[in-house]
Amino acid sequence: MIPVARPGSVVAVYREGIDREVQAWDDDGSALVVCDLNLKRAQSLPGFRYLEERDTPIAVVPGGKELLRVTFTEDGARSELPVVAWIVNQDGRAETIVPAVECDAAGDAYRVSDLEGEHTVDLVKGYGA
Repeated sequence: MIPVARPGSVVAVYREGIDREVQAWDDDGSALVVCDLNLKRAQSLPGFRYLEERDTPIAVVPGGKELLRVTFTEDGARSELPVVAWIVNQDGRAETIVPAVECDAAGDAYRVSDLEGEHTVDLVKGYGA
């Protein structure tokens, strides 16, 4: 087992919107994540989509009065979501965080980059003067 060089630098992305941090690599090079208090191969868990390398966040900037307009290419469906925060990564890139469309009591939020399906994203100026 080989530990991950930078904790949080690689995540396994799953269909249900859960990202699991890769903890180590097994001798065959498969990513290992924590599941039920054990290390398991990321690809063996239901809904596995892909592994993604993520930069180390260095700052979180709260959202203001920005809206993000997401338009899905396939059916033209459109959603406007308030920006909850911006995560600034080590390389200077900022990732937009918005609330889940069907938010539960936990107040789930996600990175716009984790949206499934072909889509375009536009930043709309402020709302609610």
